[in-house]
Amino acid sequence: MIFGSYPIEAPQLVKRLNEHATRIVKPHEGTEAWTIAIKRALQEIAVECRCKCLCTDKSMKQSEFMLDAVWWQEDQTGAAAVLAAECEWASWERKAERRANVVGHDFEKLLQFKAPMKLMIFEPNTLETRLAIHRRFEEYLRRFRQHVAGELYVFVDFSYGSCFSYVCEINRDGRNEELSLTPMNTESRDILNAA
Repeated sequence: MIFGSYPIEAPQLVKRLNEHATRIVKPHEGTEAWTIAIKRALQEIAVECRCKCLCTDKSMKQSEFMLDAVWWQEDQTGAAAVLAAECEWASWERKAERRANVVGHDFEKLLQFKAPMKLMIFEPNTLETRLAIHRRFEEYLRRFRQHVAGELYVFVDFSYGSCFSYVCEINRDGRNEELSLTPMNTESRDILNAA
C-alpha cells in the first residue's frame, strides 16, 4: 500500500475514541463540549500510537493543519500524515437534507487529503437525518475519482450517548461507483435497519 500501514485498527480507534470522549464529556452536553472532547481524545490516542496530533488547542498554542485533526508521524523512513479527521455536528440544522449537506461538505475535505486512515465524526438528530447523511457520504465517495487503494474511511456517529460506526475501504485506485458504508458492529447495522 502506498501509504503504509494504518496507525491503529478501525475498531480499536472507534472503541478508544468512544471511551476517551465519553470520559471527558456527557451525552447531554453541547456540541462545543463534544468538539473539545473529541480533539482531546484524538490527542490522547495519537500519543498511544506514537503520533503527534495537530489540531487547534489553545492551551498548547497549537492550531489545526487543514483539517480538524491530523496525526503526523516521523521516523527514520520519513514523515507523513497517518490519520486525517473531520468533525461536523451541524446541530443548528434541524432538517435532514440540509444537515446532511453541511456534514457532507466537511467530509469532502477528507477525500482530498492524503492519509491511509480518514475519520469522519458526526451526530444525526433523527433516523431520517442519519440516513440522509449516509446517502451523502456514499454520493461523495462514489463520485470522487482520485481514490487510492488502501485508504480506509471510518465514520463515527455519536448520538445521544450512543456510538455507531461504519467503514469504507478503498480497494482500487480511481473512481468506484459501488462504494458504500459497512457497519462495524450489529448495533450500527440495526440502527440503519430501523428505517
